[in-house]
Amino acid sequence: LWGCKYLNVQRLANLTRDAVAGLSEQVAATSLMTVQNRMALDMLLAEKGGVCAMFGDQCCTFIPNNTAPDGSVTRALEGFDYVPVKC
Repeated sequence: LWGCKYLNVQRLANLTRDAVAGLSEQVAATSLMTVQNRMALDMLLAEKGGVCAMFGDQCCTFIPNNTAPDGSVTRALEGFDYVPVKC
């Protein structure tokens, strides 16, 4: 009984790891696209001072890169060890 409960917890951990890994991949791609779009807008609007000239104080936005190789999401995913589940 306890062994089966333990294995169910391990299965939940494995599923959680897989879900977070999938979300991490999507967030990394979306963040890259956002930076690329911002660079393109800055180039197109360079003659007018760029994006920040249009938005003033609202221009600066910090996007943490938690999916980078040393980011918090990546480190957390590395902490998961795959445990085969049989019950």
